[in-house]
Order: sequence, then structure tokens, then C-alpha cells
Amino acid sequence: MIHHKRILEDLEQEHCAQIEDLKKEEQDLFALSKALKEQNMKERESQDNDTWECLDRLRERNKQEMSKILEDGMQHKANLALG
Repeated sequence: MIHHKRILEDLEQEHCAQIEDLKKEEQDLFALSKALKEQNMKERESQDNDTWECLDRLRERNKQEMSKILEDGMQHKANLALG
């Protein structure tokens, strides 16, 4: 009977140790998940900012090109009128 009691106590201790290990693993995984979410948000924000900056540069370049085309067209029109 004492032998069975000792086996049950050993199993209970082992079970408690496994539960503690699983709790620690859960905490570690939760922390990792949180860190990955934060990293993902930062990367997405950075990519969004880069995209908007690229679009702003493209828009500015297009405005400059359009302005040059309009200037050239007006100059050409003026030359035709004088010619």
C-alpha cells in the first residue's frame, strides 16, 4: 500500500511539474505572439509610409512634367500666333 501511495505522489509531482512547464511555455508563446504582432505592425506602418512617400514623389514629378508640357505648348502656340 505504501508503494502505491508513493507512486501516486510521484505521479502527482510529475503532473504538477508538467503543468508548470506548460504554463511557462504558454507565457513564452504569448510573449512571442505579442512581439511578432508589434513587429508586424511596425513593418506594415513602415511599408505604408514608404508607399505614400513614393506616391508623393511620383505625383510631384508628374506635376513638374505636366507644367513643362503646358509651358512648351503655350510657347508653341505663341510662336504660331506671331509667325
